[in-house]
Amino acid sequence: MSSGQKQALLLAKKKLIMDMVGKHSSPFFIFDKKQLSLSFNQFADAFADILPKENIFYAIKSNSYLPLVQEVVKLGGSLDVSSSGELTMALQCGAKKILFSGPGKTLSDLNLAISNREKVIINIDSFNELAKLGELTNKNKTAVEAGVRIFIKEVHGKWSKFGIDLTDLKKFFQVAQKYRYLDLCGIQCHMSWNKNSQPYKKAIKIISVYLKENFTEKALAKFKFIDFGGGFLPDNDKGCQLEDYSSGIKIAIQKNLTPILKSVEYFTEPGRIINYAAMHFLFTIVDVKNKGLAIADAGTNAFGVDTGGFEYFPLINLTNPSSKEIPFEIHGSLCTPYDIWGQSCYASKIKEGDIILAPSQGAYTLSLAQNFIRPIPPVYELS
Repeated sequence: MSSGQKQALLLAKKKLIMDMVGKHSSPFFIFDKKQLSLSFNQFADAFADILPKENIFYAIKSNSYLPLVQEVVKLGGSLDVSSSGELTMALQCGAKKILFSGPGKTLSDLNLAISNREKVIINIDSFNELAKLGELTNKNKTAVEAGVRIFIKEVHGKWSKFGIDLTDLKKFFQVAQKYRYLDLCGIQCHMSWNKNSQPYKKAIKIISVYLKENFTEKALAKFKFIDFGGGFLPDNDKGCQLEDYSSGIKIAIQKNLTPILKSVEYFTEPGRIINYAAMHFLFTIVDVKNKGLAIADAGTNAFGVDTGGFEYFPLINLTNPSSKEIPFEIHGSLCTPYDIWGQSCYASKIKEGDIILAPSQGAYTLSLAQNFIRPIPPVYELS
């Protein structure tokens, strides 16, 4: 979807948004629950041939706004967590299935996961973590399902801090056998910022070759899941069409994994592609300093980072809209020169009091927001 198409859709909701301005003080985030439902169901439909909704593990880290996470669960999704805090939230939201991933899990993290073992699958990140988890399950005599995160040099590049090297996978499963209560039954292969299905296809092929060369049919029959991760980009964020992702992954699975893994389930961990368009940010122009520069009532602390004017996203003037962008620097109100919202805006003109919308800001903004100079803006739901 182009910026122009996105603007047209949001302008159709202009009255609803402007009604919110009359009720709430600027600035604030807007939670569009209907859009969240649409995005989630579009993703689920695209992957329906490969996995059911319950195997879509929404990544809480990408946007941890509680009503949003709760709605994902209501829509039939599961949750992916990376800390005890996120795991506690997932349990409070009523998630029936939870993936606990990420490096550096503490004994406290692992104990919390074990105590909720009927819902939680742990993706182990290292041999050391395997030993910790295995010893805890032996001590407590509690059965736990787990997978292991793998690192593939040809695919992951600099992401070497996560998981074990694929070449150590056979050894990892052998070591796991000494922990009688630990059911190691899956593989996680997470990749980020994938502009098309090629990284997934490459990883799936490499995994299948390794499994055929290093595991017997009997050993392969014990696998319960393959987690091909997340990292899907929305099509308006230089990602490909959703159907291109799903068709490429499906073909790769059928060609490479289906012949050797007869009864596994497939997992995925989307974040950005689910929440990206489900949250927007609204602020007000409070000072026009000259013909080309204005100050807003919000700082980029709302997003957790200084954009510096280098990260482009469209800005829409709801008070004086236009189908064309005009050059205009819009700065935030923080005491730093890097606090810049943008250098252009869809507007016929810009004046003090104008309401500006930054659309599709649901991913990695609110979760990263910080109380720097100004407080984190509140979130209100679009009626």
